[in-house]
Amino acid sequence: MDEIIATIQQCCLEIHDQMRTSLPTDTSTTTNSSGDQQKPLDLVTDQVITARLSHNKLVAGLLSEEQPDYLPVHPEGSYIISFDPLDGSGMSPLNLST
Repeated sequence: MDEIIATIQQCCLEIHDQMRTSLPTDTSTTTNSSGDQQKPLDLVTDQVITARLSHNKLVAGLLSEEQPDYLPVHPEGSYIISFDPLDGSGMSPLNLST
């Protein structure tokens, strides 16, 4: 479990760096399977977290708010990780959180 937490910490650092240096200026949106509006920042953070956790052998699968389906990762893994990559992303241009 410590390895998964360390992976999530690395995701947070990478997302922080990306937000600080190259916050997407694209304001277009798409809609995810739960009906929420997806902003480019939602998709970037989803990609970072999915990529990093997919390399962790302890992770059996992933459930992301930004993805329509369960993503099987390592059948021998012990954990299924469910996450919302960046809750409150609509507030990020204002430097606020929800």
